[in-house]
Amino acid sequence: CGKLAVRDMLANLPQLCSEEKATERLLEWERHKEMGTALSRFLGVECVLYRNLLSSVRAALVSLQEAMDGGQRLSHDLLQIAYCIFFNQVPPTWLASSFQTMRPLAAWMVDLHERVN
Repeated sequence: CGKLAVRDMLANLPQLCSEEKATERLLEWERHKEMGTALSRFLGVECVLYRNLLSSVRAALVSLQEAMDGGQRLSHDLLQIAYCIFFNQVPPTWLASSFQTMRPLAAWMVDLHERVN
């Protein structure tokens, strides 16, 4: 797993939208009678899940980048993530809080980007 791969993944990871912006969008959905509150609640839960997923992926990639630069010790978890990146597999820790997929890591990242944006 190279430093360049980790840097590219971080650069292409979708940005988190602020909680205020997400709440504002959900309130807009609720105002539309045909959408109802069930859909807005579902979307609210999805927003929280994706925010948590993006936060954990970003934190793992930043930690891995620091470890590769020598600023942090390479833990077993980081080593497993590096191994998965090298072999184009989604790390199990990411899958645990993600949508289930059989796709390789590169396709999973594209799918994640499309789902969030």
